[in-house]
Amino acid sequence: MNTRHLLWFLFFTGCRFGASGSGEGDPPLEPPLGPPDLESIPAPCAEELERFAVELERPILQIRCFGCHQAEGIAKSTRMVLDGAGTPAATLHNYRAAALVARAELAERPVLLLKPTLLHPSGHTGGKLIADSGPEYAALTRFVEGARNDRCDAEVAPPLRCTEPEAGRRLLRRLSRVEYDHTVEALLGVDSRHGIGFPADPARHGFENAADDLWVSPLLADRLREAAESLATQALTNPERILPCAPANGDEACARQFLERFGRRAFRRPLSAVELERYLTLYRGAANEGFLPGVELVLTALLQSPHFLYRAEVGVAEAGSGYVLTNFERATELAYLVTGGPPDDTLLDRAAAGDLDPAGLEAELERLLGTPAAVAQFGRFVDGWLDLSRLETVPKDTTTYPQLDPVLRAKLRQETEHLIAAVWSEDGTLSGLLTAPYSYADDALLAYYGLSSGEPAGPDGFKKVQAGLHRGLLTQGSLLTVHARPNSGSPVHRGKLIRERFFCQALPPPPPGVNAEPPRLDPNLSTRERYLAHSQNEPCQGCHRLIDPIGFGFEAFDGIGRLRDNDGGRPVDASGEIVGTTQSNGTFSDLAGLADKLAASPDVRDCYAQTWVQFAYGLDPHTELACTEQQIRGAFTGDLKGLYRQLIAAPHFFRRGGVLVDPDPDPDPDPQPDPEPDPPPSTDVTFETRRDSDWGAGYCEAVTVLNGGTERVVWEIAIQVEGTLQQHWNATPSTDRGEIHFGGADWNRELGPGESTNFGFCALR
Repeated sequence: MNTRHLLWFLFFTGCRFGASGSGEGDPPLEPPLGPPDLESIPAPCAEELERFAVELERPILQIRCFGCHQAEGIAKSTRMVLDGAGTPAATLHNYRAAALVARAELAERPVLLLKPTLLHPSGHTGGKLIADSGPEYAALTRFVEGARNDRCDAEVAPPLRCTEPEAGRRLLRRLSRVEYDHTVEALLGVDSRHGIGFPADPARHGFENAADDLWVSPLLADRLREAAESLATQALTNPERILPCAPANGDEACARQFLERFGRRAFRRPLSAVELERYLTLYRGAANEGFLPGVELVLTALLQSPHFLYRAEVGVAEAGSGYVLTNFERATELAYLVTGGPPDDTLLDRAAAGDLDPAGLEAELERLLGTPAAVAQFGRFVDGWLDLSRLETVPKDTTTYPQLDPVLRAKLRQETEHLIAAVWSEDGTLSGLLTAPYSYADDALLAYYGLSSGEPAGPDGFKKVQAGLHRGLLTQGSLLTVHARPNSGSPVHRGKLIRERFFCQALPPPPPGVNAEPPRLDPNLSTRERYLAHSQNEPCQGCHRLIDPIGFGFEAFDGIGRLRDNDGGRPVDASGEIVGTTQSNGTFSDLAGLADKLAASPDVRDCYAQTWVQFAYGLDPHTELACTEQQIRGAFTGDLKGLYRQLIAAPHFFRRGGVLVDPDPDPDPDPQPDPEPDPPPSTDVTFETRRDSDWGAGYCEAVTVLNGGTERVVWEIAIQVEGTLQQHWNATPSTDRGEIHFGGADWNRELGPGESTNFGFCALR
C-alpha cells in the first residue's frame, strides 16, 4: 500500500486529534499578512473573470482547494479564503483571493504556483494538488500573469467559449482487461477469464479504460502470449465454431477463407493484401504438421497483433487539417461504447458499405441499445461509477456480519443487476435510477432484508418487490456494503461517494499530523455522536463538513445494507445537509430525501454526463475535451439512452485533430535540372520525448522514434534518465540508470524510411 493509499485508508476510518496531532513539527501555513485586503485587487474585465471561472475556479479551486480554504477550514487564516456560494459575487471574491496569493512572492516566484505544486519550502498542508506541468498548470500560470499585471486577456487569450465541440487527438486504445475477455468470447465462442487475470491497469474515477494508461508492460506482454496460445488451442477443440469451411488436411483455400473472415472480425476491418499474405506464409510454415496446427499458429499470431489488441482511432488525412475516422473505426468506437465488445457482422457490413455517417451511426446505435450486451455494458459503467466492482472482495468482520458469505455477496450483485436492467428498459432516466421505489430479491434476500413477498419470481428466483425505505441505487445492499467500514457503516465512506461521484468534487488528502484512528465503537453512542469530532476539530472540519452531513443520511442502514431503527440505544437520525455545491445545497430528512435531491440536481446531471464523457472516450474531459463535455452536459436531461446519442454526435466521434504535413507538395512551377548526383541513402534517426506524468518521486516519459532517412534501419537511441528505471515498454534498455541506450523490441526493432514507433518508460528519482 503506497503512502497516498494509506492516508486515504486512515481518512476513511475517521479523523480526530490525539496526542500525536498537536501540529508540532508540521510545515507552517503560509503566514497571513494581516486581514486580506481584497479590495486592493481591481475587478477584472468580464472576459478575464469568465476565464478564471471556467479554467480555475470550477475545476481546481472549488474541487481541490475549497475544503481547506474556506471560512471553517484549516486554511481559514491564510490569505486565500474562498466563497463556495457559486454566485457572481462569490466568483469575484474568489478571483481577488487567488490574485492576492498570485501577487505574493517567495524567491521571486508566485506563491500561488508554489503551494499547490508542493514546491514551496514550507510545503503545503493539502499536499500536491496539481503537477508543475500540463494544462492545469498552464491555466494557473495564465491566471498568475494576468493577476500580477492587471491584464485583461480578452484579446491576447480569449476565455473558453464553446461555439463548437472540439475533435480530440488521435488514439490507439489498448483493449482493457474486460474488453479483452468480451472480444475473444465474441470471436471464438469460448468463455475467457484471461483478461481479468492480467495485471491491473490504473483506475481513474473507477474506470480502467483511460487511453494513456493502457500500455503493454513486459509482464502483460508475457500474459498476452500465454493467453493467445491457450485460447487458440481451446478454440480449435471445436474448430467448426470459427472455421468457415471443412478442409482436407493442408487446405490453403480454407485457410485463406478463415483469414479473410476471422481477420476482419479480429482486426475490426478487412486485412490488407500484404497482411493476408503474411499470415498465409505463417500458415504454410506449419501446415506440414496438418491443417489445424497451421490454423492454430495463425490464430495465436492474430491474437497478439497490435491490430487486435489496440482500437485504432487515427483516421485518414483530409484536405486542410485534421483526420476523419474511417467507417471501420467508427464501427469499433460504437460497438465498444454500447456493448463493451467488438462490432458484429451487421455493423462491419455497414462499415464496409460506407454507411456509417451520422444517420447510419444513429440507426446502429438504436439497434445495439436493444441488445442484452448494452444492458450489461451499462451495468459495468455503474460498477465503475459507484465502485461496486469491489463487492466480492471488500473486507468485512465475520464476527459482526457472519451472514455476508460469498453466496450472499453474489445475490446482492444480482439484485443490483436486476434493478439496473429494469430502470434501463422501463423508466430510462437518471432520476429513476436514483429513486425507483422497488428492488429485486429472491427468498433468501427477502429474509435478509426483512421484506414481504413481491411479484411472481423469474427463472433465477428473483422477483420485483416494493421495498419500503429501499429506493434506487443508494439503498442497494451492494453499494451500502462496499461503502462502509469492516464492522460498521460509515458516514465518511458514503458521504465521500456522493461528493466525488455525484458532484465530481475530488477531495484533498487529509492534513498531516492527524491521528486518523476511527472513533471507537461505543454501544452507548450513536454513529452521529461518535463522528461529531469531525465538525469540531479544525484540521478535519473543512473537508468533513462536505462529507459527514451527507453520509448521515445513510444512518438507517447498517454496514451490509440492512435497515435499523436505533443506533447506540437511540432512534436513528438520518437527517443531513448538502453544502458547498452550486445548485444543490439544502437539508433532507432521510436517505429517500437525499435521493430525491440528487435526482433533481443539475449538478448531479452535469457530473453524470461528465463521467460518461470520460468513460466513453477514455480521456480527461477537463483537459482535452472541455467544449465537448460542456455541450453534452448542457444537452443532457436525464435520459440514459439519449446521452449515448449525444456522445456519438460529437465531432470527436468522427474526426481527430492534428496538423498535417503535405506528403506531396505542389511541384515547382519552373523546375530546374539538377546536375548533382543523387545523395547517398540517409539513415537519420531522431526522437522526441514527452512527459506523460510526474508525481514528485518519479515520472513517466513517452518517446517517439522516427527514421527520417531513406534506408531501413535497426534503431538505437540514448536518453539521459533521471533516477532509476522502473518500467519500460515497447523497447529494450541497456541499463537501468544514467545514459540508457534503448533499442526496439522484436516487433519494432526495424524502421523503414519515414516510419516511426513509440515506446515509454517510468523512473523513480
